[in-house]
Amino acid sequence: MTVEVLLGFRSGQEHRVRFEVQMPEKADEDEKTQREKAFAKIVRMIMHKGMKRGFINTGDFGFRIEDVAYVKLLP
Repeated sequence: MTVEVLLGFRSGQEHRVRFEVQMPEKADEDEKTQREKAFAKIVRMIMHKGMKRGFINTGDFGFRIEDVAYVKLLP
């Protein structure tokens, strides 16, 4: 599942990023619920307590974890 998010950085910049998230397909969940669960998975990956430093490369954009201030789910 592809999820597009808006990353806000401590420098004041914002950047749109697409993540490809591996999610198990469940027939009883609608697409909105699956997107929200995938978004929660992305936020946990970026804002993990144990990850004080690190680098994530999404293919077209790379960023440092410690520079991210907020993450928003885009429609």
